[in-house]
Amino acid sequence: MSAHQLHRSLARLKLRCFAVRPQRVQILSTPKAFYDSLVERCDAATTRVTLSALYWGTDPLAADLAEAVARAARRGVVVNVTLDAARAGRRDKDGRTSVDALAGVAAAGGDVNLVDASGRRGLVGEILGVYHAKACVFDGATLLTGANLSEEYFSTRGGASPGRAGAGPSFTGALRGTRARGAAAAPPPPPVAAAPHGDALPDRASARPPGF
Repeated sequence: MSAHQLHRSLARLKLRCFAVRPQRVQILSTPKAFYDSLVERCDAATTRVTLSALYWGTDPLAADLAEAVARAARRGVVVNVTLDAARAGRRDKDGRTSVDALAGVAAAGGDVNLVDASGRRGLVGEILGVYHAKACVFDGATLLTGANLSEEYFSTRGGASPGRAGAGPSFTGALRGTRARGAAAAPPPPPVAAAPHGDALPDRASARPPGF
């Protein structure tokens, strides 16, 4: 089956398809290349940075990435981070969560959104359903990955190394639409952390998150 035939077959099933020219795809072969690409593209972005993952780590490498995202927001880049609500609320051994890790992004003017995929909090919520879309958009470029945004994926988990692809507005628009279709604004972190930017949406999302 040719690529064109596959695209038409998927379209008949009403699955969303996005055509990408092979020469616009670059494979990132190591976790370090993945991490370096994230930071470099955050620093180079001029219009938008959109990051979607299951959760955001509380480790030093994830903190440095969060600072790169905050720098983009301070330059006036439109920043959106979307995570799963249940997993992003899980605390590490020091009591910190993904929301805490992204407090600086929110304080810089970026939007941090949580998708309530199951309607339940904690481990029960993670078992019943999670938001698991993992992709990053920097201006007109899209990075697809199986990795979460935490140190183990930035340093050791080679099996999660991503491919990077340039994509048109149809794909990047679909990813940016996750907030409107399935996300609620992140709740404020504890008083010691900066408050998120923007008005909070209802705690329960009105729709299930889109699939990718």
